[in-house]
Amino acid sequence: MLRSKTPDLVRQEFYGLLLAHFAIRGLMHEAALSAGEDPTGSRSSTRCASSGASSPASPRFPPRDRPAFHAAVLRELVEERVVSSRGRHTPGG
Repeated sequence: MLRSKTPDLVRQEFYGLLLAHFAIRGLMHEAALSAGEDPTGSRSSTRCASSGASSPASPRFPPRDRPAFHAAVLRELVEERVVSSRGRHTPGG
């Protein structure tokens, strides 16, 4: 659900969500490649997003720590394996 009250803020929030989605998908793709797996496979991890870095501009997340954080996110994505939902069908559908 979008929380913004004006059309301009809704647009900004929507674009922010899209950017976050594509950033996460990019990390998922990179993690699959580093694990030698098909990058179109399904992976999911939400713990990384709440692991202590509130935003890239946060003093708790200085630029010198970003490579280590990036590597940690990739390691966690490789460890979090999700069963593929390809070929799934709904009953009666």
